[in-house]
Amino acid sequence: MKNKTSNPASNAFGVSVIPDELPGCVFAQYRRRGKRTYGPYYLYAVWQDGRRTTLYVKQKDVEAMRGACQRYRERMALIRKQRVEADAKLRQIREQLWEITSIVQK
Repeated sequence: MKNKTSNPASNAFGVSVIPDELPGCVFAQYRRRGKRTYGPYYLYAVWQDGRRTTLYVKQKDVEAMRGACQRYRERMALIRKQRVEADAKLRQIREQLWEITSIVQK
C-alpha cells in the first residue's frame, strides 16, 4: 500500500517540486463547524488503484498544481485526437487493401 501522506508537490525533503504534468484536479473546499465556515482548503484529487485519493495542497502551490493538471488534460486530449485520426487512417488503408485484394482475385 502506498503512503497516503506522500504529496506529489513535495519531495522527500519537504521542498515543493511540482511536475510539468499531473493527472487529476485541484479544487477548493470549505468546512463548516457550527455556524462558522473555514477555508478555502485546497485539495488535489486523483484516481489511484481504483480509489480516489485526495491530498491537501499548500496555497502557494495551488496555481502551479492547477497548471500541471491543465497541461496533462491538454496532452491527453491531443493523444485522444491523434488516436481517432490514426484509427480513421487505418480504416481507410484496410478498405483500400480490401479493394485491391478483390480486384486481384478476379
